[in-house]
Amino acid sequence: MLQPRDTSLDEVSIVVAEPNDMTRQNMNSMLRSTGLRKMRSVSNIDAMREAITESTVDILVVSDALGDEAFDAISEVRHNKLGKNPFLIVTVMVEPDNEPGLKKARSSGADDVMIKPIAPAKIVERAKMIAGNRQNFVATTDYIGPERRTAARETSGQIVKVFTTMKVKMDGKPVTDDMIAAAVEATLKAIQSAQLDNQGMRLGTVCDRILKAYAAKDISEALLDDLEALMHCLEQAAEAAKNVGQSDLSDICFQFAREVEDMMDFYDSPTERALKLIQTLTKAFQMARQSAATRKTAPAAGA
Repeated sequence: MLQPRDTSLDEVSIVVAEPNDMTRQNMNSMLRSTGLRKMRSVSNIDAMREAITESTVDILVVSDALGDEAFDAISEVRHNKLGKNPFLIVTVMVEPDNEPGLKKARSSGADDVMIKPIAPAKIVERAKMIAGNRQNFVATTDYIGPERRTAARETSGQIVKVFTTMKVKMDGKPVTDDMIAAAVEATLKAIQSAQLDNQGMRLGTVCDRILKAYAAKDISEALLDDLEALMHCLEQAAEAAKNVGQSDLSDICFQFAREVEDMMDFYDSPTERALKLIQTLTKAFQMARQSAATRKTAPAAGA
């Protein structure tokens, strides 16, 4: 006896990326029987990128058979560099013996990793469970995605509640592009602000390593690598500060990044000024961050 289809899935949009034609066709048929109507199946990474760019997708199902580019694309989605919905539910299908793919799927920011072979109905069942009990996201300098660590383990990132379009649609509420864009913008600002705080901690760690190396006269390629890492950290902080409306802090971080870049040309014989910059950089960043936050929350004159 056929089960009645789930009408709450009528407006839920799903993209399935699977290169095997027969597998993809079977998944398409079985997913449709669960109640999904807004479906798009693709066979390669370029088509997947196009599909999640053209419309607001609620669920993305990706096969590890697409290779590392699939994991790169998921990370881009989470960082709002690809598609319209950085908080869509992502399920990655992985072969049982693909341990590297399993790790890459988790580090990319996927919500769920399922071992093949997979019943399509199970994908929908688990997506519904994720939508109803969405994990908060953790935001660090490199990772945006579900917090998988237990409460007993301290995280180096900040926890952010995210907007889940699938949940809203399944609740039968109207969802417009403007509504999604506004919610995504607000959540992204919270994540970017959390990333900015995390940058401060990372700056301190890298600066400490650089100063210890100079004190020990350990002038090596590792020191140059740390200087390059510091430059990139400052550039990322500049971008995050700009995105949350802290333009002064963004300018300061960008200026620091250029000074560190100049320092890399003579890293084996740094000037006193360059060393002073490294010594005070973390404190200067924190002071500028606090100043920007104070200006943002201060009442307007005459209010």
